[in-house]
Amino acid sequence: MKRSLSFITFLILTAVVAAFAATPFCHIRHYDEYDGLSQRQVKQIAKDSDGVLWFATWNGLNRFDGYKFEHIRPQIDDEARSYSERFRDIKPASTGGLWCRIDDKILYFNLSTHRFTDIHSQLEKKLATAFDVSQIQTATDGRTVLKCADGRYILLSDSNPVESAAFTDERPKLKYHSPGTRKLGNVGGYRNEDLLYSRADSTGTAWLITRDGTVLSAPSAAGPYSTIARIDAPDGSLTCCTIDSRGNIWLRSNDGAFCLTLGQLPYTYLAHPEPSIVRGCVRDPKGRIWISYSDSKAVAVYSDLSAAPRYLGSDGHLHDSFVSFGSPIYSMSADPQGNMWFGSKPDGLFRLTPQSADAYSVTNFRHDLAKPGLTPAANDIYDIIFDRQGRMWLATMRKGIDCVLNPTSVVPEFIHLGQFADYPQNAVRVRRLAIIGDSLITAATTGGFLTVGLPAEKRFDRTSFRLHVSRPGDDSSLGNIAVMNILPDAKGRLFIATESDGVNMLPPEISADSDSARFVHFDTRTGMPVDVALSLAPTGSADDILVVSNKMIYTLDPLSGRTVTYPASFWHRHMHFSEAAPLRLGDNRWLLGLEDGAISVNLDRADTALRPVPPVIFTSVALQNRPDSLISARTDSIILSPDERNITINFAALDYGSTEDLQYQFSMDDSDWNNLGTNRSVTFLDMDPGEYRLHVRSSDSSGNWLDNTRTLTLIVTPTFWETPAAYVLYILAILLIIVSVTWTIVYIRRMKRKQKELLAAYLRLVDSHTESAEFSTPPDSAPQQQQQPSTATLSPADEAFMGRVMDFINQNLGNPDAGIDDMAAATATSRSSLNRKMKSLLGVTPADFFKESRISRAATLLSETDRPIKEIALDCGFSDLNYFGKCFKAARKTSPTAYRREHRTE
Repeated sequence: MKRSLSFITFLILTAVVAAFAATPFCHIRHYDEYDGLSQRQVKQIAKDSDGVLWFATWNGLNRFDGYKFEHIRPQIDDEARSYSERFRDIKPASTGGLWCRIDDKILYFNLSTHRFTDIHSQLEKKLATAFDVSQIQTATDGRTVLKCADGRYILLSDSNPVESAAFTDERPKLKYHSPGTRKLGNVGGYRNEDLLYSRADSTGTAWLITRDGTVLSAPSAAGPYSTIARIDAPDGSLTCCTIDSRGNIWLRSNDGAFCLTLGQLPYTYLAHPEPSIVRGCVRDPKGRIWISYSDSKAVAVYSDLSAAPRYLGSDGHLHDSFVSFGSPIYSMSADPQGNMWFGSKPDGLFRLTPQSADAYSVTNFRHDLAKPGLTPAANDIYDIIFDRQGRMWLATMRKGIDCVLNPTSVVPEFIHLGQFADYPQNAVRVRRLAIIGDSLITAATTGGFLTVGLPAEKRFDRTSFRLHVSRPGDDSSLGNIAVMNILPDAKGRLFIATESDGVNMLPPEISADSDSARFVHFDTRTGMPVDVALSLAPTGSADDILVVSNKMIYTLDPLSGRTVTYPASFWHRHMHFSEAAPLRLGDNRWLLGLEDGAISVNLDRADTALRPVPPVIFTSVALQNRPDSLISARTDSIILSPDERNITINFAALDYGSTEDLQYQFSMDDSDWNNLGTNRSVTFLDMDPGEYRLHVRSSDSSGNWLDNTRTLTLIVTPTFWETPAAYVLYILAILLIIVSVTWTIVYIRRMKRKQKELLAAYLRLVDSHTESAEFSTPPDSAPQQQQQPSTATLSPADEAFMGRVMDFINQNLGNPDAGIDDMAAATATSRSSLNRKMKSLLGVTPADFFKESRISRAATLLSETDRPIKEIALDCGFSDLNYFGKCFKAARKTSPTAYRREHRTE
């Protein structure tokens, strides 16, 4: 957004800030051409009955859904095509459309069709006179009033504008179109006419916006008023136009549009002279709250957050004005005896022993190689905790973990666990510690999650160490080795905050020091808002924990995985939280550390349930990868033509306050919800014909799913070939194919059977032929007792042809030189015709028939005579006895000799 005045202004008292006093703020967003507006000369902003915002500019009409401006241009055949696109005014009509004034003409815009109607020309024809419109107004009876340039008025009803139109010279009683914008009258030293906006909210806080763009606030209408923001707009061009469903105020100007969000901050910033990162917050036994600012090396002490803090000096005294403690404090803790303990970087450990209500004696323990066992192992101490035996445990950033056996002693004894051989060297950089029972210390390290098992006899040399790390391919291992914080809860669960894998949990039935520890992950893959977890705290409820991330906080219910987030829209600024553990102040009030100070916040101020539920609308569609086409907010169905099977549907929840935090889900028909994140579109490819129902819903800014489901019916029109009539044709075609194939198979089988029968018959004729017989026709001259081919199976021409073939066969059966060419000549056909004819009649080629005839004659002679095999071979046209034997065996599957032996007749 160009020149986005993400201008959050709030009053910070330099000395005292009430802990939970209301702090007014004004968030201003500016929109012009760089944000998608077609022109920065905004002449009017209107909200239609669906909650959509419309902008009239000197370059047409714009629709805004909170995300994107859409420029509405008259279509080529639109009646508005004959006019310019200088929109000077728009007003919602009672019929749901918009009255538009283009220059001095009046048109009607249909929100369902996005078409313009030239009402002006129709009115001039009906009233039989020309006129120019200077204003669009609304009468008290609901009729639309057109003020003409000549001073006359035209009254018309929205439902039947042309027929109801009538001139009047008297000014109708007009309805003030925005009665909620100026309610306080003359207030705060301003006259009502000098104000664009005035009201008192539910808390009694008064708000004013002047015509010169000054935004003021006061605890009540009586004042005193303070300037909290200024709108940077050309003088005299600001006009208050409308208020959206979230209560945002929209103003127009010659330099774009402005959206103002007014309200009370849910938090109070704790004033500090030098903005600094907060490293620790702790409550001492007296109920005072201590806050450490590491950059300014200061420690602030609050007896009451509604009072000014006192500052701890290096002399151990509490001072009413700011002083530096002299060392950057990274951790703080109080022991049961009332001593305060500070962990510093790089100045070691401090013990503050109370001397009076306002003074402590300060003892500094720094690492000293000359004093082993009497000083800490390192001087950068990030955490301090106490166990039930009164021992103190220190987390150091370079040397691992120290145990202080007698911390209140004049000379405490330090046990450095890093000196033991089994201590993992990858875990020497320790951020936080937590104690489970009496014998297990857990540590958040930069190298993983470390557990320290203490022996029952308190022999530290028998301490066991186990470092849990991330194992590639094992989803049950630790998600990330950069562990930031550890939180055991009352149910025996252990929560581990990681730097880039969200929160990991060990269920109560799994021991933290077990090699088989299986972690449950809560990260963005499982629906968490972010993957960074800096610190954790119990919320006081049965299950929820508070998770502090770098840019937001959220509560997590580990049983359901449900989260409640507190994003930037809750704070009305970009927060940068520090690693300091949250300090619960009571109920749902917390003290949180930032990178630039500390805040106290009441999380119950997240009153999203009281806000209007933003409706979801479908904004545009793209068919078959064509550009987006706008659709009306009232569209409830889309019909796709037979050649349109791919569609992308865009949608938006009309929440003009925190759109960047909204999440979306969709389902098709009655399927489960699918998460889209912040994506506002869904695409379907290769859709089958039919009717589908697309359901879309959104969350609020805290991640809670709303009851704002919107349904769009998609009707995919089938092609003719996908209709029932086509399927009937398919069935008939399949049946026809089946019948045809079956008939063909049967026919072929019948033909082959006839060919085989005819072939066998002619071979029998060859076998029964004697040298003295004369064959002029095939079967007729054969003896009566022999089987002959049926003349009914052959035509007279085919019978004559086969007679010539048989004459040739019988005459040349013993001639080894006779060939197919001779047969063709004898039958008066070509070689190819002979081949084709023989194949069609007998199913074999002439050569095969000739050879089979010789083999058949030979077989007959072998079985019925005693003639030598060589003589039979010669008589049957085989000049080579070996070749005869080979051919015979191939045809009869046995040798001539064996065949004679098996078939010899007596």
